Amino acid sequence: MKYFLQGYLGLSGSYGFYRGWIADYDYRKFDYKKPIKPIKYKLTTHKYSIKLFRGILNAGMYASIGNIFALYRLMCRIEIKLLNKDPYQHIDVYTEIFDSITLEPQKY
Repeated sequence: MKYFLQGYLGLSGSYGFYRGWIADYDYRKFDYKKPIKPIKYKLTTHKYSIKLFRGILNAGMYASIGNIFALYRLMCRIEIKLLNKDPYQHIDVYTEIFDSITLEPQKY
């Protein structure tokens, strides 16, 4: 049981790091004109240090007390994918730490 829990939390942390790393879009839910926009980085070093920091914090949340919420959002994303629902109608399940999001801006 101990090894199962360690493996589960390790995989959850790895998945959280991956989700934090790829969340390259900024989500401002109160900016109704363009709620999703790409994050602009000034330097490549700045880009990767921010991505690394966001990934580590997200991994910590996924592998600790935030695991319950992360698991809930994962199940919601799977349901959206399997039932071919519009992810932009359920945008909150794609948000990660610091208002970053993995969805690209919607093309009108």
